[in-house]
Amino acid sequence: MRSFITILLAASMVPILVDAAAGQATPTGGGRSRLTADQALDLIRKGRWVDAVDAYAGVLEANPFRGTSWYYYGLAQHRAGDCGGALAAYERAIELGVNRGRSGMSAAMSGAARCAAALGDLDEAFRWLREASGRWEFSDWDTIERDPNFAQLIAEDRFRLLAGRLGPDEVDRDMGWRFDIDYLADLVVRRHPQPFHSVDEASWRDRVSELRAAVASLTDVEIFGRLKDLLAAIGDGHTSLYPPSEGPLALHQLPVWPYRFGQEWHILAAAPEHANLVGARIVEVNGAPATVVFEAMERGTPKDNEQTFAFVGAMFAQFTESYYLAVGSGSPTATEFALEFPDGQTRQVVLEGGPFMRNPNARWAPEGWPSMTDMTAPPLWLSRLDEMFWFTDLDEGVVYAQVNQIAHDDEERFEEFVARLDAHLRASGIRHLILDLRLNNGGNGYLNWELVRALVRNEAIDRDGGLYVLIGRRTFSAAVLLTGDLDRLTHARFVGEPPSSPPNFYGNDSGFTLPYSGLQGSITNGYHQRSTWEDLSPWTAPDLWTPLTVEDAFAGRDPALQAVLAQIRGQV
Repeated sequence: MRSFITILLAASMVPILVDAAAGQATPTGGGRSRLTADQALDLIRKGRWVDAVDAYAGVLEANPFRGTSWYYYGLAQHRAGDCGGALAAYERAIELGVNRGRSGMSAAMSGAARCAAALGDLDEAFRWLREASGRWEFSDWDTIERDPNFAQLIAEDRFRLLAGRLGPDEVDRDMGWRFDIDYLADLVVRRHPQPFHSVDEASWRDRVSELRAAVASLTDVEIFGRLKDLLAAIGDGHTSLYPPSEGPLALHQLPVWPYRFGQEWHILAAAPEHANLVGARIVEVNGAPATVVFEAMERGTPKDNEQTFAFVGAMFAQFTESYYLAVGSGSPTATEFALEFPDGQTRQVVLEGGPFMRNPNARWAPEGWPSMTDMTAPPLWLSRLDEMFWFTDLDEGVVYAQVNQIAHDDEERFEEFVARLDAHLRASGIRHLILDLRLNNGGNGYLNWELVRALVRNEAIDRDGGLYVLIGRRTFSAAVLLTGDLDRLTHARFVGEPPSSPPNFYGNDSGFTLPYSGLQGSITNGYHQRSTWEDLSPWTAPDLWTPLTVEDAFAGRDPALQAVLAQIRGQV
């Protein structure tokens, strides 16, 4: 993927986009300078703006179809003092697409805003800033506020809301929360590609208005819960309010790790002082039936399909506030559970929440905690939780590879791992690969093609019965993109549980921070399609469904791996 670089030149920050046309000669003829795109880009780097204007005019005469070239033409005109010409060039660049990415589009739109402001059209400048700060994530408001051409605009309420700049009134608690609500509602609309694909717009806006009106009568925790519900209503797993981990709004973390088996929730693991709770089934919470509580909790949890709650719900179920908000009673800092133990005994326990002491989204329960699965001798899929990716030989001719994140490791880049795996598969004459994605909640989906390409080229693996992919509730985001590619392009058989996203889904983490409260979250700004447009399935269904049961967990069994090995051995 092409990159976006920011270079300091002539006491100003100049966006330099790596252009694939660089180095290509421009045909001679006419009166224009006939430099290559690479030579023209060098003039940009040197700050020779007038020369760059002439050079890019020549580049565009030869090929007027590249958006990145139009961007540089606009940038050169902008810095040479011709904002009228620059604005037209920026607009053409945006129409054609700049560098096929967010950074290029953001640079062109913010440049268009600066030129419009310089020309005195503040409404047009605001329009470009609004678009740039939506899906394209422009956020360099300090630069805008230093530009004297924006002086009138930055004093207006519409700019303060766009940039998240609190006014003197917003230091008041109620006014501050209302500013956050307005800011978030506006950001959802301009950042999400289809914010009302799953919820009625009028009813959603009514909920926003109702929350604004109720601020004075709600506690901060209750406002957090309402904001979380508003984002969950948008209906995708990447549009979410995160559990605050510090400050006055920090949630209280329970000393237990709940996990859903089937439709029932159990205490998978607990802090050492609560080891006696491990394995117990949650029957009631704060006096309400567990089924009612978790159904209410699910309504306020972001999700792509009904499986997402098994994954994301386990994170929110670690906080006292989640139960308090779901039930509407009890204490926000302590939770009362009615538990049924494996021997049939039931008991009431009250657990106090404390400060954040662990990652609630970790791949498994915290190290050192007693667990339903004996972590002194864990099953293979839980044996190397700290590693990004690894592989090992199993039976003769069978390799097991676990990819826990689509990302580069500190010691090895993802493509280097793929090359090492590919070399091992070929050199050893391996006939079966078991690829485990059950703990993989995403990463950089652009890296997937390295692995997909290696598998497609390996005829010994990419055949019926040669490639098995283990999937589950934590298979999410970029890992679902990988699953979709493997489903479409290889002979893979899928084993385990359904993943937490469909093959076509709204995704991308696009972070935000609310100006008053400091609450953080994400609003997706992209859409991914890994299947045909008419495919409305909620997930890539496993060819062989092998859910982890309570009995499996206690016995340390891995039903998915066992099922795959049984199939492979049956082929011999």
